[in-house]
Amino acid sequence: MRHIRCITSIIALFLAVVFTTAIALADTAVKFGIEVEASQIEVNSDQFTGSEEDLVKEIQTVLKEYFVVSEEVWKKDYPHLALLDSSGTVTWELDAEANQPKKTWVWMLRPGGLATVTDEDGTVTYLVKEVK
Repeated sequence: MRHIRCITSIIALFLAVVFTTAIALADTAVKFGIEVEASQIEVNSDQFTGSEEDLVKEIQTVLKEYFVVSEEVWKKDYPHLALLDSSGTVTWELDAEANQPKKTWVWMLRPGGLATVTDEDGTVTYLVKEVK
């Protein structure tokens, strides 16, 4: 009988660790982590108040350093300033040596540390500068 209680306790402890780890991983923010050259970024907006060079640097930072969040979190948990979006495209080869075709994504930068990246198939990735 002692062995059964001991085994039950071990199983309960194991499950608690597994669930705690799963919850912790679900709450961990992941950076988008894409690095692109400035020459691969096209700007299609006159809304940005700085120079085009400054905007390109900002987009490089967004793609590399911003965090991925869900659409719901992006829309509900962060303030949005209307009519001030900047947008454009990023085109690059994922692996030139493997002869992979170039990929083009549409980016949108919104004041307040918000951005989106839309893949060629229409999938939108929601990005934030700081995770709340």
